[in-house]
Amino acid sequence: MIRPASVEHFVFDIDHFEYTKPISNKYSRWRVQTQACLRNNRTGVMKTDSNSTYIVAVRNSKNNVVCSYRGKADNIYGGLVFNNLPKTKLYIVILRESQGDWHLYGKGDTQFLR
Repeated sequence: MIRPASVEHFVFDIDHFEYTKPISNKYSRWRVQTQACLRNNRTGVMKTDSNSTYIVAVRNSKNNVVCSYRGKADNIYGGLVFNNLPKTKLYIVILRESQGDWHLYGKGDTQFLR
């Protein structure tokens, strides 16, 4: 049985990359999910584009990537459960792989699992 231990929510509106605040990990499993689309910051117009991708990486306090997944700006909510994580402070980096006039706009949540 999977029981939640803690939950953290975040939003992003990025041109290139953005970090979450560090989160203390006491468990070995962490679910990370995101949902994103593209937003024109001058006009406020939003659109989806499954060819526009971004990387969601979990990093440790030494800035090393512990695990990651690739998301799409298709406005579909999804992610992964990462196993065997170090019990230390971790943070999430969202990196937009393609640049342009449109920002990556979305939300995410995390949940440590026992």
